[in-house]
Amino acid sequence: KIYDAYKNKIFVVHLNNSAAAFGTHVDRHANINAGQISTEYLVDFARQVKTCPMILETPHPEDLIDYTFLIESLKR
Repeated sequence: KIYDAYKNKIFVVHLNNSAAAFGTHVDRHANINAGQISTEYLVDFARQVKTCPMILETPHPEDLIDYTFLIESLKR
């Protein structure tokens, strides 16, 4: 788990999904459940850093996102 190695140095997390594949060096955000990274992985990562403030950045928050699911998943 990557977070364990850096937990004393991370103060805020900028969380987003990626519209482009890993390694393309393209910074295009996707909605949480519509990008290249699985929702389950993002939720798992967010659980690891749950003590940090998080900034959730999505291009179209009113589209495709079930925030209730995401928030409830993080709470669990």
